[in-house]
Amino acid sequence: MKKLGVITLIAVCAFLAVSVVPAGAQTAGGATSVSVPTAGPESDGTPAPASVTSNLNLFPSLPPQPTPAATSSSDSYHKFDVFAGYSFLNNDIAVVDAGEFQQLVHGYAASVTFNLNKNFGILADFNGNNGSLTLGTTHQTEDQYYFLFGPTVSHSFGKARISGHVLVGAARQHYGEAFTSAETNFGFKQTNFAAGVGGAFDWMFSDRWGWRILQFDYLTSLFNGQFSGRVNNVRGSTGLIVRFK
Repeated sequence: MKKLGVITLIAVCAFLAVSVVPAGAQTAGGATSVSVPTAGPESDGTPAPASVTSNLNLFPSLPPQPTPAATSSSDSYHKFDVFAGYSFLNNDIAVVDAGEFQQLVHGYAASVTFNLNKNFGILADFNGNNGSLTLGTTHQTEDQYYFLFGPTVSHSFGKARISGHVLVGAARQHYGEAFTSAETNFGFKQTNFAAGVGGAFDWMFSDRWGWRILQFDYLTSLFNGQFSGRVNNVRGSTGLIVRFK
């Protein structure tokens, strides 16, 4: 009877083990795996839970590395601006009765700007204007040349650009009088201090080429001598602009 009880107990244990672990969950090697039921046609539409291995982030990905910011084109600028063009000067001839001899004379202008950044630079400005005037029996010649340097500030609005500058340097004048009468002709050349303040309006056709619509300057200079004095001139310029990196 004891043997029959032992055999019955073993049979009950085996039956319970088979009931708890489904037959399809056992592999040929004896290992047990748990399958995840999928939603079939007869299911209620609830999606099957994700597998354990897919939920376990065993190999977490590294955080994305920030890409270096590209240099903004608005921060770029050209190292050199070169201007060359036409100049006209309301010339106050440097003589004692200068108020009677103001004249509009024509000439040329050129400048080079070394840009420290996109808004500030150093300007080197040059212009020459040549004029003559005949009053009765007297023929006057008056040439004015300016060599000026100083800071400039500018700002761009799309293709348009405005700038302003304050300049100091030297002015040179060539003055002469020739007479049709018996008076003796004379002339002299002088160089002395000069200063100016002004601004410009430019229009750029491309990244390199543009046109200076107008540059306007008030210029003053001092000359010493019998027929010299303070000279106040107004100058306008227009011409081509070329930029270089």
